[in-house]
Amino acid sequence: MSEFAVEGSGLKKMVARARKKPMTFAFCPGKNAKEHVLGMDKRKAPEVVGRSVRKTGPSMKIAFGTAKVEQRVFELTCEKVLPAMAKKVKMCLKASKVMLNVRILGPDGQVLEEDIEELPPEEAEDLVDLDEEDEDEPGPEQTQETEDAPEIDKADLSQRLKSVREGIKGAPNGIQKKLLEAFAKVLAQVKERAFEDAIAGLDRLEKALAKLQEVSQGQGTAGISSEDTSPPVDQGELQQPEPVPEAPPTTPNSRLLQACETLQTRIADIGNAKQREALENALTTARRLINSGEVEKAIAAIKRIQGALAKLGEGTAARKKVLPIWAAAKDETDTQLSALQNQLRGDGHPVFAAIADKGLHGITSGELTAMMRATMDYDGAGADTLEKATTDLRGSIGRMREFLTRDKGVALLDGNQMDVTVTLRDTLGDALNQIEETLG
Repeated sequence: MSEFAVEGSGLKKMVARARKKPMTFAFCPGKNAKEHVLGMDKRKAPEVVGRSVRKTGPSMKIAFGTAKVEQRVFELTCEKVLPAMAKKVKMCLKASKVMLNVRILGPDGQVLEEDIEELPPEEAEDLVDLDEEDEDEPGPEQTQETEDAPEIDKADLSQRLKSVREGIKGAPNGIQKKLLEAFAKVLAQVKERAFEDAIAGLDRLEKALAKLQEVSQGQGTAGISSEDTSPPVDQGELQQPEPVPEAPPTTPNSRLLQACETLQTRIADIGNAKQREALENALTTARRLINSGEVEKAIAAIKRIQGALAKLGEGTAARKKVLPIWAAAKDETDTQLSALQNQLRGDGHPVFAAIADKGLHGITSGELTAMMRATMDYDGAGADTLEKATTDLRGSIGRMREFLTRDKGVALLDGNQMDVTVTLRDTLGDALNQIEETLG
């Protein structure tokens, strides 16, 4: 396995660092989540990590670039990208119990695809390891902050966080949401090393949970009326909402729940992010209806989802996919350029220098990124979005043809005198022809 491959606690550590500053990454997909390989490093160049991961990975496919974490999104800016990457990277993260959404960006910063869903609240140990020190050398400001920070018992704080989290799980649903919101803010303060604020918030949560326990045991109803479902938590703690976990089943129906699992798998394969999100929300509603015992309403909700999936599938099942055509051509030309890059670095020509640094993206104006995104959108389009996706794809094809025909850098590469065969116009042009034939 590559020296840069990360999983389990190692992956969690790298993700924590990526919250502070961008890290380099490489991703090599396998046949399933267990075979996917994700490599990360804080110093090496992306292509170095990429070569190492591909050398020992399960396939010759590789993507690499820089990674950062914003809120609950693992954002990958790719110098080299792979099709349908977001879902695979998310599966890889989930295998190490890292619950993050994934967004894939091209070299120009444009969003290519994303896998975004409502995530369960983060556990304390997922956000921060109180006993782990950052290996990076602290700067003067960090050193001063450390000297000024109050002494805390990290083990005690960690135990209190876990105890409060368990206490919230047992709170009534009407109150649980506000408690989770306040707890999320405490976790964020711990992550930012704002320990005084975190401990103050933790104190308030513990008092609220103690009061709820008294009420549930009938030992003290003073201060909480029978109509008031709000916990005695400072309103300042309730400004960063987190998703509410689904209530545990009260009247389990294994057949309906199994149908939901099957639908979840089908929904995950939908390429259009908005359609996928709408169906996932509908499926969440169906599960809640099952859990609350409203079986007839749950069955009706499931049938509506099945009908929507059938409608989305109209015209797509038999429609030939175009992304594999473009991806195969792009992989072929990337291989050609990789063989040429080392020789280009010493040439001195500005076009060759740009390609040596960034590949073909170094001389384009977004045409490659637009083609990749357009083919993804077309393959994932349903009956209601197919016309727009087709129009957008035709436009991207036209701009790509114009680039291949007129760009002097393409001509220089195809006619290079370095004994390396490069066929950008022929290979990519043939792929554009095939895609146009598919569109009809």
